[in-house]
Formats: sequence, C-alpha cells, structure tokens
Amino acid sequence: MKEKKRQKITNYFIAIFAVFLCTLLGKILGNFLSITDQIMIYLIGCVLAAVRCGRLPSMLFSFLSVLALNFFFVEPIYTFHMLDKSYWLTLAVMLLTSLVIATQAIKLHEAELQKNARNFA
Repeated sequence: MKEKKRQKITNYFIAIFAVFLCTLLGKILGNFLSITDQIMIYLIGCVLAAVRCGRLPSMLFSFLSVLALNFFFVEPIYTFHMLDKSYWLTLAVMLLTSLVIATQAIKLHEAELQKNARNFA
C-alpha cells in the first residue's frame, strides 16, 4: 500500500518536472520558435505525462504548462499579466486541448495494456 502511494506522489513530481523540462526546452530554442511552437512543446509533454503518470498528474501538467507558458513566453515575460488580451483565448484553448489530449492518451494507453494482457493470457 505504501509503495502505491509513493508511486502516486512520484508521478506528480514527474509531471511537475516535465513542465520544467518543456519550459527549459522552450527557453533554449526560444529564438527559433513562435508562441505556437512553444505550445506544441507543452502538448507533447502532456502526452508523455499522461502515458507515464496517469490522469491526475497529467491534469496538473496541463494547468502548470498554461501558467508556465504565460509566465515565461507571453509578453511581458516573468509576469502573469498579458499585454495582448487575445492570449486569454489562446491559453484557454491550450488548456482544453491539453486536457483532451491527456484523456485520450490515457485511454489509448489503457487499451494497449488490455490488449497486451489478453495476448499474454
């Protein structure tokens, strides 16, 4: 029982670390990427977090990635203020898309696990 709880906690830390890695990658490549490209980095991270960590950690990833995108890449950077108010829609769509992708990735992963279990039986 303790091992299962420890794994759940670990999954949340992995999801948080994945946001950090996506942000770092976006910062490193920042001179070459548009804001849309930055969003794609986070969406790829969302798929990986969903498959590796499960539903709730991937939802945490989704919310944190929207905050990170706003804080690190939307002008003025290093604030949660937005000069261009149209980014509210962009961030809302990013969050919704991230949540849908996470849900679908989890369903696909579960289906693959069931298929593999049937193949071994």
